[in-house]
Amino acid sequence: MPGPFKVSPAGGGGTVQPVTPPAPASESVAAGGSLADVTFGAFTDPGGRIDNYALTKTNVVGTANASGSGLGPYAITGDADEEVLHLELDARDASNNVLATASYTGTIGKADPAAVTPPSAASEAVAAGGSLADVTFGSFTDPDGRIDNYNLVTTNVSGSATASGSGLGPYAISGDADAEVLGLELQARDSSNNVLATAVYVGRIASESIGEWEDISSYLFNTNITDLTLSKGAAAATLYESDGTTPIINLRFLNRSNTPVSTAAVTAALGK
Repeated sequence: MPGPFKVSPAGGGGTVQPVTPPAPASESVAAGGSLADVTFGAFTDPGGRIDNYALTKTNVVGTANASGSGLGPYAITGDADEEVLHLELDARDASNNVLATASYTGTIGKADPAAVTPPSAASEAVAAGGSLADVTFGSFTDPDGRIDNYNLVTTNVSGSATASGSGLGPYAISGDADAEVLGLELQARDSSNNVLATAVYVGRIASESIGEWEDISSYLFNTNITDLTLSKGAAAATLYESDGTTPIINLRFLNRSNTPVSTAAVTAALGK
């Protein structure tokens, strides 16, 4: 980039008064904006040597154009985010010798990338004795095309199942069994392996059934029964209906060893 000004001597003798350019100008615009038209400040020309101006455009980044004449304004077109435009305005004499050069630099910021959104979380529940199906993840939403690769993270919450595959899948599940709880996280990453978004899957296989409680018979205790005590060695004790004569339950104490006398207590209350 040239210095703040250039001086070309005039022909003949005598003192040549230099031409001085205006101070360098610049503009910085946020992403999504546009560069304003450019008008250069006046050159200092004590000897009246300036005859014409010539604009030189340098696209440091981008493809913007500038059109105009003299000191301006120069209309800027075709600029976009991340643009870096440099303009130099040469003040020239009648022989097109450059007397001094003014400069301008315009920049437009870089927009934040659009967020990558994962598909909805997925899950599978299988009955005992079954197997988890292969897993294929839904597509991620990636407006700016930032996804470069995928990475699968496996978490065995319960069990030791494994998953193998690539990309969005399918991922084959192997080694799963009853009571399995398998968590999968698929990370969408950029070219530097930064995680942009994560999809989630949880697969479960039920435990083997060991049966359920079943009512064989039931009794209604419609009187208060408290502190029914059986002493070791006693033959039996009986619970009766409220009439005092109808047996409900007969409790027996079975002596299995020669140990000191002990007691067993049964306590019940109305409504329990």
